[in-house]
Amino acid sequence: MSRRRPTTSRPAAESETAANSLPSDAATTASNRLVLYVVLAVFVLFQSAILLIFRTGDSVHWKRELAIADDLYVQGKFPEAAKAISEFGTRWPGAQGTLGWNEKMGRYYAAANDWKTAAEFFARAVAISQAPKLNALAGEAFWKAGNHEVAAKYLQSEIDTIAQATGDHDRAHFYLGLRDLDAGRHVGALTHFQSIADRAVWAAEIGAISNRLDVEIIAPARAQAESLSAADTIALLDSKAPTPAATASKP
Repeated sequence: MSRRRPTTSRPAAESETAANSLPSDAATTASNRLVLYVVLAVFVLFQSAILLIFRTGDSVHWKRELAIADDLYVQGKFPEAAKAISEFGTRWPGAQGTLGWNEKMGRYYAAANDWKTAAEFFARAVAISQAPKLNALAGEAFWKAGNHEVAAKYLQSEIDTIAQATGDHDRAHFYLGLRDLDAGRHVGALTHFQSIADRAVWAAEIGAISNRLDVEIIAPARAQAESLSAADTIALLDSKAPTPAATASKP
């Protein structure tokens, strides 16, 4: 009688086959994930490279546009320079919140004698920087735009916040002297003018109003002092009066 060979049941065989296939499936899944990660990484790098190219191109363009505006300013073409820097701000809106662009707008429009626009942008620059260095320029712009009250606030801020004498400090003294002169505060006007009388750049400006100073301040004060026969008072007035160099006629 022949012996029957033992056989493996079908369910057991299928289970064994499935078990043997598990490592292969796991490897395939891991491989697919790796490929996916590589594809994503390549995509991200490609996107970053494209953005960098565009940003680099933008940087080249805006630097070129600024250079054009600056060149016009240096050439003395002030209205054209003001227009160019204004158009730059329109094309690159992000510049409108920066100190540099607002200061340039103020300077270029001031050079073009558009003092109202210059005052607006100098005021913005002061607000952005929270620094006093542009107060005198803002004050001068407001003064020449006819807004003397606002001008005086910026000019006085320049005097109060900056201890050392600077070009802008002198500018503030000149316009505050004009304010006092207009208000009839003659001693205050002389004090401001005398503090900058030895500065060549302001001597000419003071010289331009020397006749007004003599008529409104110096001559009446001397007449009053002489009527009091007080030589020392005359000497004091002479010491406060602008120097001869300052009262020379403006070239």
